[in-house]
Amino acid sequence: MKRLQTLKLGLVALVGLGAGVAYAETPVNDPNLVVVDKSDAKLFVDCSPNIKLVVKGTRNKVMVGGTCGSVTVEGEHNTVKMETAKTLKVTGSSNKVSYFLGMNHEHKPEIIKEGSNEVEQVKNPHRPD
Repeated sequence: MKRLQTLKLGLVALVGLGAGVAYAETPVNDPNLVVVDKSDAKLFVDCSPNIKLVVKGTRNKVMVGGTCGSVTVEGEHNTVKMETAKTLKVTGSSNKVSYFLGMNHEHKPEIIKEGSNEVEQVKNPHRPD
């Protein structure tokens, strides 16, 4: 069985899925900003409405629980499966983002999509592969 490890950053919990843990940076000047800047990482982020999540790097697989204030996905070939956010911005190339409005049927996020990326609403969220 694979070992799960958890890293808590303020109101955000990151769980590394797999052999190692991928870490996120929380800049000192903005404790509500969480940046995932890795490659080939598998993470679970427990979000809240005041959190600004930024996913950078390459080939990351990130599952986001809860409602984020904003989610920005950059880089290449990242896969993000999330509940919802107030705003969702996807840039870079070949990123795939799916969102689920949750059991309380939260509002659809404001979506800004640039480049060759995919954004879709799904009926059920799934953990990263």
